[in-house]
Amino acid sequence: MFLILTAAEADQVRGETVPGHTIEPHLLKDGTYALTTVVCADPHHASKHAFLSALPLRDVPPDEFELLEE
Repeated sequence: MFLILTAAEADQVRGETVPGHTIEPHLLKDGTYALTTVVCADPHHASKHAFLSALPLRDVPPDEFELLEE
């Protein structure tokens, strides 16, 4: 299961929450973003838990993730 975010929501949570621990949403092909639900249980991201817990959930098959050129 993944948390689903809009681009604006992804911008709101992206980055370092405590030194050495970051949240980096993954772009999906439809333009939305996904985060694994593990971030909701990670104490390093406690400052974002309330916001994240309100986001919708859904399964995201691997082929929906946007592959970025390296």
